[in-house]
Amino acid sequence: MVNEIEMTEDITVYGRNVGEFKIRCPYCGGEMVVREVYYITPDIGKVVLVSHHCSKCGFRKNEILPIERKGHVRIYFRVETEKDLQTKIVRSPTARIEIPELGLELEPGIEAPMFITNIEGIIARFIETLERIIVLGEEREKAEEKMKSLKYVLLFPKGFTIVVDDPEGLSQIKTNDKGKLLIELIEGETEMGSDYG
Repeated sequence: MVNEIEMTEDITVYGRNVGEFKIRCPYCGGEMVVREVYYITPDIGKVVLVSHHCSKCGFRKNEILPIERKGHVRIYFRVETEKDLQTKIVRSPTARIEIPELGLELEPGIEAPMFITNIEGIIARFIETLERIIVLGEEREKAEEKMKSLKYVLLFPKGFTIVVDDPEGLSQIKTNDKGKLLIELIEGETEMGSDYG
């Protein structure tokens, strides 16, 4: 059951209401309001912001859905100092993040979210995943060893590389230190410009 509500008003200079509709909540069966807003963001470009809210059970979910494609890009950033951990990363839902020196990969899943964080935030995500693996008892020894390495890297960040491989080309690593950044355009599908870096 979907009840549509027409809305197409500007909400800011950068955003426009596309629509709002009601569906049955998959968790409690109550009425869930889904709102879509077309938006132009400085980091990603054109996106649709989608919010879900059920007034009965309180379920909330927000998504950023990019609607542009720039072409396959692979971005490398060399971490050498504590300041490098604060380097901003924009990760699209299709991007894979890797730290080759530590044997770590963050693969995009079916419902992978787009997120904006920094390198310290990426390492924290890896640590959270390893903590879950340890609790479940799967490959505990190996996970504990990797977690020690990551915690050491947070204290003494030196000599590792963050690799972001994005088939859609929407991911970015934002830094003023261009000497530590390498952007590889795969199959020449896109041009390097101010959107990268």
